[in-house]
Amino acid sequence: MRSRAVFLYWLLIFVPTVITGALLARLLRHDQERLIRAAQTAAESQARLIADQISAAVQDLETGLLAQLQAIPRDRLRSTLEAWERDNPFVRNVFILGLDGVPLLPDPSQSLTGEQRAFLRRYAAFFQSESAWDQPRGDIGNEPTAVSAPVTTPSPSPQQEVRRSLAQNARVQQRMKAPRPMTPGAGWLPWVSDNRLHLIAWVRSAEAADGCSAYGVEVEMAALLARLIGALPPQGAPGYAYALMDDAGKVVHQRGAEEIISTSRKLTTISLAPNLPHWEVALYGTGATADASRGMALLSGTLAALFIAAIVAGATLLLGQARRHMRDAQRKSSFVSNVSHELKTPLTTIRLYAELLAADRVPDEAKRRHYLRVIVEESQRLTRLVNNVLDFSRLDQHRKHYRVEPLELCGFLSAILQDQRRRIEEAGLQLDTALPDVPITVAVDRDALEQALLNLLDNAAKYAAAGGGVLRVELVPHPDGGAAIRLLDRGPGIPPEHRARLFETFYRVDDTLTARQSGTGLGLSLARRMLRELGGDVRFEPREGGGAVFIVELSRGC
Repeated sequence: MRSRAVFLYWLLIFVPTVITGALLARLLRHDQERLIRAAQTAAESQARLIADQISAAVQDLETGLLAQLQAIPRDRLRSTLEAWERDNPFVRNVFILGLDGVPLLPDPSQSLTGEQRAFLRRYAAFFQSESAWDQPRGDIGNEPTAVSAPVTTPSPSPQQEVRRSLAQNARVQQRMKAPRPMTPGAGWLPWVSDNRLHLIAWVRSAEAADGCSAYGVEVEMAALLARLIGALPPQGAPGYAYALMDDAGKVVHQRGAEEIISTSRKLTTISLAPNLPHWEVALYGTGATADASRGMALLSGTLAALFIAAIVAGATLLLGQARRHMRDAQRKSSFVSNVSHELKTPLTTIRLYAELLAADRVPDEAKRRHYLRVIVEESQRLTRLVNNVLDFSRLDQHRKHYRVEPLELCGFLSAILQDQRRRIEEAGLQLDTALPDVPITVAVDRDALEQALLNLLDNAAKYAAAGGGVLRVELVPHPDGGAAIRLLDRGPGIPPEHRARLFETFYRVDDTLTARQSGTGLGLSLARRMLRELGGDVRFEPREGGGAVFIVELSRGC
């Protein structure tokens, strides 16, 4: 009888506990699946945003190149194009065509490099046909690729689309035999050759007195790719990864919290046509569901052993996970929005002034010089931003390489400050320098140190110039042979509650899009990370009497 009572007692405890635990586990599993679906939806939205940003970057490059091509004076056409081919990272090859469609640059009758011969072969059909120049925007014979369905929906492979494009190119070439009068204009053409996508920008002019009927440039795809990968987020939501895929279906670059492997499942692809036909942004799922299932099994076992504790643990887990997802989503959204804003601001200014100059709508020479100076300064600003994003990617993937060599700091620092003096003074600061009379030499990577100093000067120009004042730059030698570069300002300083996180990646005191000062939150973080990898450091100290002091420490063998 006693044994029966004990059995019934344990039965009354065990059965409700198991049933309640199973129901709660089911509810928790449902919530977990809902969070996973929400994270997937957010990741898909992020992928579409990335595709839009990449398309916008290609369109901006197209607009800029065409505007610059049309602005080239005809009497300096050859020399300008040759200089572009030599110095412009976005230009791979240049060309000038005669009235008969025969290239004048590069000249087939002269000794050509292998790259020039390949370029002429690649575009022979395009150069020798008339109707190709009048094709609408897009690659000849290639249909734009629409947004694809999930991977379960059958669709042509990128290789099949490229082969179809090549066949259609051949048919177009056959239709383009008979020449006809050329019409002036400019265009941008994606062109498929040897199963690869190429981009060419061209200009045709009605002024053929100099024997030139058309000219243009071929885009350097490697430089374009380096520009595009900045649109990929530094890391995705747990269990997801983003990939930029070329026209052959190959993963060109990938980003995310997880690595894309053979078992990764492609969830969504977004086409980049017509800007980059057959290129795609792909979203992969990399196994977060399996990890969640194992966590739920552990949680169910805990519920069976201690029901009340399991409820608390489950609620804590869900709350922490929800907060983590929200924090990650907010940080990534803020970073992408800030970077997009930072890129669009100088690009818009450059394009506006370049279009005014190209249209010859600025007769005043002083204004022309001012516009050209603004274009140069905004280009330098854009270069610094792109370098920061690229260096962050290399540091994050441990692919940053340094070239350490002896550097004389007095002359180096004096040259940088002289170049930046006008920009600092225009921001409202007076630059004051204190450099020793004796040379100070340390071993350091020159480019890394220059970028760190430019980021610190940018920071001072943004935040320390609110009330005017003096930005003082001091070079102080150390007894052990090293040195310290000190930047002292009388700005508002850094509030004590923000100082501990000042050098964190993406951290900004005001990270809203409506902040008075724009930025990405990368400058100070990159400066410290690069210098620490070189054996130095960047520190912050509050300045007595108000303001901030940033100190760049360099050891002798840094």
